[in-house]
Amino acid sequence: MAITCEFETKAHYLLSTIHGSPETLDDFFDYIMKIVFESIKEKRNCILVNETDASVRFDVLDSVLLSKRFNKNSLQFLGIRVAIIVQNHALPIYKHFETSLQNRSFNLMAFDDFEEGRTWLLRACVLDE
Repeated sequence: MAITCEFETKAHYLLSTIHGSPETLDDFFDYIMKIVFESIKEKRNCILVNETDASVRFDVLDSVLLSKRFNKNSLQFLGIRVAIIVQNHALPIYKHFETSLQNRSFNLMAFDDFEEGRTWLLRACVLDE
């Protein structure tokens, strides 16, 4: 099943709701790039990604490979902040991914509670304005 992204521009952030499942690591990276390009188009450097209805599966090695691709594509220089909301069982691997990206100066925080993630993102983004 392919992965799809729905976008909604909010006052201080871009909301991306994800459905489906990426079949490969390339599909996963492509889905991330769709979100990045939409944030640039909408002039939003704060993104709230809701993956609670998606089936995204990756492991520690995948998170390292994805982080390296982020670095290779210089995504850390875009100044994007991301709060990603995931299913509770997926939170540990996303926390590893979070650390890998933060070590590369990319600001991503993973949450399993929508309001907690939204609150963190708004606090971080409104302070920048």
